[in-house]
Amino acid sequence: MNEQEKTRIAALEASQARVEQNASELQQHAVAGAALTEAANREVAQANAIAARMASDRDALAANKVAVARQTSARNAMVLYMVAGLLIVILAVGGIYFYLHK
Repeated sequence: MNEQEKTRIAALEASQARVEQNASELQQHAVAGAALTEAANREVAQANAIAARMASDRDALAANKVAVARQTSARNAMVLYMVAGLLIVILAVGGIYFYLHK
């Protein structure tokens, strides 16, 4: 083996070492990319869970508002009927009083 062949073999071995190093780095980057993708997917899942909880809370709040409005309406109707009944009683008692004292 002459000096030129030895240099060529050394260059090929160095090139092979660089190729192996690049392949190793590529594999490391692929693993890191997969980890980042998994972290991003986890963040998206957490954001979706928070959005679902917010929608559920919003629906519960709307249902609560409807229930409060229904109770208020029923209470207002009861007050109206009580006032109307009291007015009828007052008019009836007044009418009887005036009829008997004529």
